[in-house]
Amino acid sequence: PAAPPRDPLRISFRPALTGPRQDWVLDHDRLTGPRGAFDLRGVTGTTLAEIGGRHGLIRRLDLLHPGGTLSLPVTGSAGDDDVRGHAALVEAVLARLAERDPDLPLTLGERGAARVTMFVMGVVAVLFAATLGIAAAAGAGRATAEVFVSAGTLGLFGLMLMVRYFPWPRPPRLTVGTASGVVAALKG
Repeated sequence: PAAPPRDPLRISFRPALTGPRQDWVLDHDRLTGPRGAFDLRGVTGTTLAEIGGRHGLIRRLDLLHPGGTLSLPVTGSAGDDDVRGHAALVEAVLARLAERDPDLPLTLGERGAARVTMFVMGVVAVLFAATLGIAAAAGAGRATAEVFVSAGTLGLFGLMLMVRYFPWPRPPRLTVGTASGVVAALKG
């Protein structure tokens, strides 16, 4: 498991390529950032979601709390300083939570409305691709190979979204106490 961070831990990163730099301070059970202080003692669960790969990714750690959810997002490339800074913050926060309660749940992937929304986007993409393909085929020979390739690509993209974000099975769950391997992969 990751060693708990020394207090206070200061980490700075830009959550988006064009956004301002954000400063975060983890001091014991208090995480302070641009929206103020957040008490980690009240966290009832966590979610770690990521989409993309080495050349572009969107990653987010959600801290579920009776007073609301604190989301810590980042967008960038896997090797850039901002994504590494975010990974360091995620590691520190999960290590601190594991100190308090190693059995606190960590859900991997989107959950709830975000998962359903991605699934619906996949359904819409497949339906649009099918409509485009049918319309092109009914166009009395005016359809070109490019239209069918585009419709096929859109359809495959939609199917990928539907399979990845199928809303009925529960996303994988770990505990914050066993999450060190996941965090190591984030630093990749």
